[in-house]
Amino acid sequence: MQDSRIIYQIQPRYVAGEPRQVDEPSALRIALQERLAYAQAISGHLGEDKRSEASLMRLGGIVEMRVRRPGGWEVVDMIEGKRFFRPHSYKAVPRHKSREEVD
Repeated sequence: MQDSRIIYQIQPRYVAGEPRQVDEPSALRIALQERLAYAQAISGHLGEDKRSEASLMRLGGIVEMRVRRPGGWEVVDMIEGKRFFRPHSYKAVPRHKSREEVD
């Protein structure tokens, strides 16, 4: 039985799909697909526009494992391997804006 405090959230960037919650096997599969699609984009094989976009957007935040904790989420980026805490009061910032522009 899966721990109900754990969710897997995806936000596809380099492959088709919509942001949603998925199971762990799907999260692992999508992480692999995103890595492969990113490698193609960053190589320039898909054109200069895709290469430039990939160099700015990178791979962070596409596939996350989130564990509910008091006051927020412990987050593990399943592609980059980064681990951090995201408080419930976290204000998401659109990727094209800096925190200074939003605050």
